[in-house]
Amino acid sequence: MIISGPLQHEILEHAIQCKTYVAKFHGRADVLDKLEKYIKNEKENRPCIVYGASGCGKTSVLAKAATEALNWWSDRAVSVILRFLGTTPTSSTVYKTILSISQHICKLYNLSMEIYPDVLQLRHQLETNLLIRIPANEYLVLLLDSIDQLEPEAYDCQWLVGTFPHNVKCIVSTIPDHGNILAHLKGIINYNQLSPNETEHLLVSVPSFEVSTVEIVYNDWLAMKKRSLSDEQRLFIRDLMEERNEILPLYMKLVFDIILTWHSYDSINIELKKLRNVDDCIRYLFNHLEKVHNRLLFIRAICYMTSCRNCISQNELEDVLSLDDEVLESVFQHYIPPVRRLPGILWTRIRNDLDEYITEKEADDSSVIYWYD
Repeated sequence: MIISGPLQHEILEHAIQCKTYVAKFHGRADVLDKLEKYIKNEKENRPCIVYGASGCGKTSVLAKAATEALNWWSDRAVSVILRFLGTTPTSSTVYKTILSISQHICKLYNLSMEIYPDVLQLRHQLETNLLIRIPANEYLVLLLDSIDQLEPEAYDCQWLVGTFPHNVKCIVSTIPDHGNILAHLKGIINYNQLSPNETEHLLVSVPSFEVSTVEIVYNDWLAMKKRSLSDEQRLFIRDLMEERNEILPLYMKLVFDIILTWHSYDSINIELKKLRNVDDCIRYLFNHLEKVHNRLLFIRAICYMTSCRNCISQNELEDVLSLDDEVLESVFQHYIPPVRRLPGILWTRIRNDLDEYITEKEADDSSVIYWYD
């Protein structure tokens, strides 16, 4: 299959993200077992719902499931369509997501389709004209991560196909307490009428991590980064994790990013002992980045990006920073530039250090950046 143009770019973007998540994936055998049973159950034609608190690792689970699906269905031809919703302009609205998925299916199975202006028309076409035309000996796994990252108008999930052919499986994920998404999804699968056996593989919860798992994960991550910790640092991390009632992967990831700022000879300072939750970790990382970059520039850039109601494009952010006299004075302390404008490389460096926490979406037909939450 040769695909060119915007669709190829979209597929590669999500494939790269998938590879990144899978490289850091650990554990979750019980969750993956449930997803494997769902995928192998050819009598089940409803979508599977994966849910859990923000930062619990749902995205990594779906990424791992995308790669494992080929092993779970090793005796047949399998295609996987994966979208990390809200991480690219094309996956940030439900209309463009369904359009992209439909086009992807058409390319995979040499089908034709119409481009309708309404998302429900696209859904109807997907259900009644595309999915049912996938050859009976071909199998498709469709994974949609983080429905909560779509626009609020999509939270009713009316765009989601409720019944799939026997050779198509669909797994979606969401946080449980956002916009009644989970309740709408339960309605689609007729949750109140499910038996306990059906509930087990159609509604899958992703729990927090055990303390023992954290050390194993960190050892692997440190090996990947070719880094090591002193005995004092290891003991501190172990004690820090044992104090937690629950350990979310997001908290683990933030603490690990803090670990990467350490030298092996660094001692544990009092600020590190205050890392009780995700917010504490973010504050610590931001304080560190203020020292790495120009402090005023970093603070203003983060404030402008966060305060924009409909997000902000990179060009707009550079424009706003260039109009901030205090920022320019702090940047140009030692010389007068020929053009009174912030050098683009300064924001690029900040963006690179925050890259894993910032994503792009589309707003008003423009690509904008915002925090991935």
